[in-house]
Amino acid sequence: VQQVEAMRDMVNEFSEYARAPELTLSSFDLNQLIRELAYMYPSQDAQPALHLVLDEQLGPVCADPGRIRQLLHNLIRNALEATEGQADARIDVHTTRISDEGRDVAEITVTDNGPGIGADTLPQVFEPYVTTKKKGTGLGLAIVKRLTEEHGGTVMAENRPGGGARITVRLPRMV
Repeated sequence: VQQVEAMRDMVNEFSEYARAPELTLSSFDLNQLIRELAYMYPSQDAQPALHLVLDEQLGPVCADPGRIRQLLHNLIRNALEATEGQADARIDVHTTRISDEGRDVAEITVTDNGPGIGADTLPQVFEPYVTTKKKGTGLGLAIVKRLTEEHGGTVMAENRPGGGARITVRLPRMV
């Protein structure tokens, strides 16, 4: 049963990675979308609560809300899996409005205090099928990269100095 579920997940993720649907852009409140997502991940026995630090000056973004929701789900799910079984697990989701090379940008940062990303894996972490986890397909961050680039944004992964990983997505506020 576990192998069938793993195969199903792999097929679904590959299908999602391979298809390139049209973006449906609209103006929406990114912070509100993140609040709605956080509500779907309640703190449970072994699952940490999401700590939100949202820039109230962010304003609306023009993007495909469904695709951004998927991007955020992938980032949060990765952080949850990285901290699975960890007693002091913590996941932070930050937003801020910045200027990046003269562009008005919404920056989303998801951090965790898990083991971090191996030095040999870090340069390829956004490539398809790259993973160090026992479960998963290695497509989650590849999908994040593709969705970010479809919106004209950038994504970066790094290890935090105190341990854990940080993924930063920058999206233009207006396309």
